[in-house]
Amino acid sequence: MADLNEVLTLVQEAGQVQESMITTKMLKPGSPCLALFSSDKKWYRAQWYRAQVIRGDDQMLHVLFVDYGNESDVDMKNVKPLPHSLLKMAPQAFLCHLNGFDESKGAWEDEAYEEFYNLLIDIPLKLTVIEPHFFWCQFAHTEELHKLSQLAHESGQALQDSVFSQTIGPGSPCLALFSSENQWYRAKVIGKVDQTLSVLFVDYGNESEVDIKNVRPLPECLLEAAPQAFLCCLNGFDKSKGSWDEKVYDDFYYLLVDKLLKLKVFGIGQCLEISVPQYAVEIECEGVVVNVLMEKYWKAVDTESLRTNLNIWGTKL
Repeated sequence: MADLNEVLTLVQEAGQVQESMITTKMLKPGSPCLALFSSDKKWYRAQWYRAQVIRGDDQMLHVLFVDYGNESDVDMKNVKPLPHSLLKMAPQAFLCHLNGFDESKGAWEDEAYEEFYNLLIDIPLKLTVIEPHFFWCQFAHTEELHKLSQLAHESGQALQDSVFSQTIGPGSPCLALFSSENQWYRAKVIGKVDQTLSVLFVDYGNESEVDIKNVRPLPECLLEAAPQAFLCCLNGFDKSKGSWDEKVYDDFYYLLVDKLLKLKVFGIGQCLEISVPQYAVEIECEGVVVNVLMEKYWKAVDTESLRTNLNIWGTKL
C-alpha cells in the first residue's frame, strides 16, 4: 500500500503541473499516458492516474488504469503524456494462473475448485512464476484478497434481482458467480456466445464459462480496487523471433518455486487473446537474473532461412 500511495502522490503532482497535452498521433493501443478519472462526474473530485490506451479515436479514448485495473472512457482533452520517471515505476496491478494446465488439452473436475480454494485461503502467499514466456501471478496480501472476495460475494447476493444489460461484451467488468463454490467474484468478460459469457476472474487469474443470468454489474467501490492478479512475460524474448527448448519449463519452475522473487517491469503490452495488460519483466532470484539464465534455452529464428522460405512462397503464389 505504501508503494501505491507513493505512486499516486507523484501522479497527482505530475497531472497538475504537466502543461503539454497529448495528440492522437502520439497514441496507439498500448501507449502509456496520464488520464483524468472522475468517479462521480464532479470535476472537483477528479484525479489523475497512470493509464494505458486500449483503443480510441480523435475524441475519446478507452484506457486501463494500470495501478488499479479498472477501465474507463476518457475525453482526449483529459489525457496528458506520462513523465519518464513515472513510466519506470512498476504498475500496481497484474494477473496469473496455475502452471502446467492447458485448457485446450483438458478440463477441471468440479471438486477441484473448492479444494484449491480451501487449500490456499488465509495462508500467506508468495509470488509464483508459472512459465518463461507467458505466466500468471498473484501478488497480494491474503487479508486484502479475502476482503475483496468477501465484498464481491456480498455485493453479488445483494444484487440478486439486478439484470446485466444484454449488450455486455468483451472488456466489461462485472460480478460473476463461480458455480462450484456458489460464490460471487470480480470478473472481466473476455468472450460471449449467445447467453454464455467467458470471464476472467481478475483476482485469481482463472477463467470460466458463466450463464449471463449469473452476471451482475460491478459496484464502483469494487471497480476502483486493483485486481490481485496480473499477466507477465520474460523481458528480452520475442515469440516472433524464436522459441523455447522443451527443457526450459521444468528448470524454470524449480529454479523459482518457493523462493523470494524481485520483479522489475520493463514495459507494458497487451494480450490480444483476452485483452488484458501484459508486463515484460526481469526476475531476480537469490541475486541471479533469471532472464540471463534462461537464454541457453532460447532458440532464435534463422532469419536467412526465413527469408528464403518467404521467397519460395512468394514465387509459388
